[in-house]
Amino acid sequence: MFQTTNLSGFGSAGGACTGQTLIAQGAGTEIGDMGFGAAGAAFDGTTSQAAHDGVSRTNAGQVDGWIGKDWGAGVTKTVNGVKVWGSSNAGYWSAAPTVVLELYGSNSAPSNSTDGTLIKTLDTFTDTNVTDARDYTGDTFDTDTAYRYHWLRIDGSTTDFAYLAELEFYECT
Repeated sequence: MFQTTNLSGFGSAGGACTGQTLIAQGAGTEIGDMGFGAAGAAFDGTTSQAAHDGVSRTNAGQVDGWIGKDWGAGVTKTVNGVKVWGSSNAGYWSAAPTVVLELYGSNSAPSNSTDGTLIKTLDTFTDTNVTDARDYTGDTFDTDTAYRYHWLRIDGSTTDFAYLAELEFYECT
């Protein structure tokens, strides 16, 4: 079951995009600090995975985790959609706080979760083991700027563990 928000149109107010397509999960190189778990698990097509079978950030001293893609030298993408799935047994955050999902982009390698341009705050919700897909493929995004790096920031507002089963990026067509 997908949670879908604002399916009123694609692209920015300027109408730069007419639609979107899934960026191949194998494209680019994984970046971020959610490296605990199976390498590449967030981009393997498996949308139902337990917390430690997907990817997680297990440093309880942080209030966020981030994961995304480096599309490669000389390669940029104009991302205008995201789908994301929390872990099947713990959702997105182990302490069930208020969770904020944000999409970032940059043309230089990020050194932390906010080291780039905030493209869009996707959602704010209370994570009570939310495992359903969060579908942001119809939302209005900043579609005028292409970036080499894109990532999802999961802000849990408390120091605990971040989890993710799957992440998909969509680009302008």
